[in-house]
Amino acid sequence: MTRVTVGKEMLEKIRAFKLNAENLILESVYRTGCFTDNIFEAGDNTLVMRHLAMTANDFDIENGDAGTVIADSSIYLGNHAPLGNHASNNIRLLNLSRSSEKAANLTINIVDI
Repeated sequence: MTRVTVGKEMLEKIRAFKLNAENLILESVYRTGCFTDNIFEAGDNTLVMRHLAMTANDFDIENGDAGTVIADSSIYLGNHAPLGNHASNNIRLLNLSRSSEKAANLTINIVDI
């Protein structure tokens, strides 16, 4: 797999989305995404869904951000980005979730935004 992203229409909805008492749900997204044992060969992935379970994936990119997750809830377990020529783990996966848990992710930083 090279990259996962969302279409232009969904990006426009996300840009227009405002968190307020009347509008707390982003409509028209996948209910659940289970990403397991994948190899992402490019960065800047965009995943938008109600719940994401991301397990044992490899982000085989040299630098930059692996991507952004927008979800109500997310779980990150055992994901990996190879060090390659890097002195430290500077590959990031940006997480915008109301609730999330992270465990045993190696040389990739899951960063709450």
